[in-house]
Amino acid sequence: VFAHNPTIRQAPDGTFVLYMIGSGAADPSTIANCSNSSGMKGLREVNDTFTTSIYVTWSSSIRGPWPAPVPVVFNGTSPQL
Repeated sequence: VFAHNPTIRQAPDGTFVLYMIGSGAADPSTIANCSNSSGMKGLREVNDTFTTSIYVTWSSSIRGPWPAPVPVVFNGTSPQL
């Protein structure tokens, strides 16, 4: 599970929006120990889950539930979900 630089904003309708770099998704069998980077077995081999793209998820409560993050797609100058 890898994501970094999380940023939470509150939308005008009250929804909490969480942006992150990386999807935060990975095959749990690739993680042996989350206490340091040495526990990431074969992360480079699982590069379909290791991404530097921007992802977003949202919730009506800061405590969740939060759906699976989706990529923000940049089409020209307008980001799209």
